Amino acid sequence: MIGMVHRKEVDLSVTQITITEERREAVDFTVPYSFDSVTFITSDPIAKHDTLAIIKPFVWQVWLCVFLSLTLVTICLTVINNINRNWKRQNPWTASLWYLWGCLVAQGGRIPSFKFCSVRIILVIWWLFAIVFVASYGGTLKSHMTILTKNQPIDTIYALEREVSQGRFTCGVFKGSFLEERLLNSKDPLYGVLGEPLRKDPSLFVKTHEEALLRTLKSDFACIDYQSHLEFEAAKMGEDKFSIAKDFFSSVTVGIALQKGCPYKKSFDRIIKRIVQAGLMKKWTDETEEDMRRNATDHRFEAIIRPLQVDDLLGAYVFLLIGHTMSTLVLFAEIVYSKLF
Repeated sequence: MIGMVHRKEVDLSVTQITITEERREAVDFTVPYSFDSVTFITSDPIAKHDTLAIIKPFVWQVWLCVFLSLTLVTICLTVINNINRNWKRQNPWTASLWYLWGCLVAQGGRIPSFKFCSVRIILVIWWLFAIVFVASYGGTLKSHMTILTKNQPIDTIYALEREVSQGRFTCGVFKGSFLEERLLNSKDPLYGVLGEPLRKDPSLFVKTHEEALLRTLKSDFACIDYQSHLEFEAAKMGEDKFSIAKDFFSSVTVGIALQKGCPYKKSFDRIIKRIVQAGLMKKWTDETEEDMRRNATDHRFEAIIRPLQVDDLLGAYVFLLIGHTMSTLVLFAEIVYSKLF
């Protein structure tokens, strides 16, 4: 379009064209009617199943404190039992441990030394601790299982650079845009990394915004363009499907391209200034974006709370497998011990 205006094939170009010094050498620009930023868009991170949800309700320090508390109270009960000479027919350490563990998993049990006041005091405090522990654990576990979390989005330029340099992501721009020149021929290391896939694979250039956004949904692809364009197109197709970066490459100004020496430049400038100062550009932009958002195609949000799936309970099955494995090993050890002794 700049070439067509420069060759005087057309009088002007009213599409959204970035004002650059290189283009000023070929055409004249009106005063800017829009100020924008260059950023990128990717698909919204997919929800992930948390296999370790069974241990996520507490941080590791809490689990350590629970283990230490169980050990300490087991020692106290065993010492009291030895002093009072109870549980003669069974191992006092095992009896104390299993009883206290049963309290933590809301199960009952029998303890011969319950008649002693010292034991009662210990157990009253332990039962209170167990009630708080079970209530806190159960409520938080349900939240971790039923509310899905998402992978970390790529929302900074340097995060995108890292993903592209490691071959996990590709990025593309519109053919003929000023970004093409910047990515393909820039000496800036950042743009050089992002432009490397474009130099190797010309198919990464996109022709329409719909094509670009569909490609982000189907593959690990990031489209670099004006923030306003990306927001418009995301609103049209469903904002919940996309993630627009918080970071931006540069700020740009947009104007109308005119032939060199155009006699109507001053008139254009005067009218554009009045439109911008009256706030009409922002009003039109907001109305258009809101209209696109209301008419978004296939615009639906996934339910936050959902039924549990096998992947959500995988952690419990892992612990069950570990328990059966340990039990089998102990069983073999007991068999060998009984035959030898």
